[in-house]
Amino acid sequence: MTNKVIIKKIIEYVGDDSNRNGLRSTPIRVIRSLREMYCGYKTQLPKVNKSFSYINSNIDLVYIKNVFISSNCEHHMLPFFGQVNIVYCPSTMVLGLSKFINILNFYSTRLQTQERLAQQVVTYIKNIIRPKAIMLKLSCKHVCMLARGVKSICSTSGIIINEGLSVISPILMNKMLTVVKDE
Repeated sequence: MTNKVIIKKIIEYVGDDSNRNGLRSTPIRVIRSLREMYCGYKTQLPKVNKSFSYINSNIDLVYIKNVFISSNCEHHMLPFFGQVNIVYCPSTMVLGLSKFINILNFYSTRLQTQERLAQQVVTYIKNIIRPKAIMLKLSCKHVCMLARGVKSICSTSGIIINEGLSVISPILMNKMLTVVKDE
């Protein structure tokens, strides 16, 4: 069975006519959008070669905030979307800011859980720049909670991952917490 036939069968399963005027091109559009949304399965994360030597002892933290992210939940294959804040205490390397976006985009283009997505991003960043400490906050709305089931339109779920905080000062740890907090 071709992908187009599968999509047509889904349209018919939900109760519509896959041959009606407004739906004739839908299978092709759905296939294209699925390829784009799940391209992480067919691509490899580009080698991140934009890390820079860090020699400034006056810089405590590097961060990027309010980065939009969207992915698809592996439980219902419905979208979840939200914002990511990442803050780290550099040791000898810093990462080019656009690389954070590349890493987030790569891991989000596959079926995911919010928790696994956050952990994969932290692990990848740690392996590249080996920061003294790193913290990531991922806050999302899940369409499976908005449009089905409990239909909770205001709920946001979140995860905070922190690694290495025990090796930095309490003052620096509090700075990191302040950075990841919502404004």
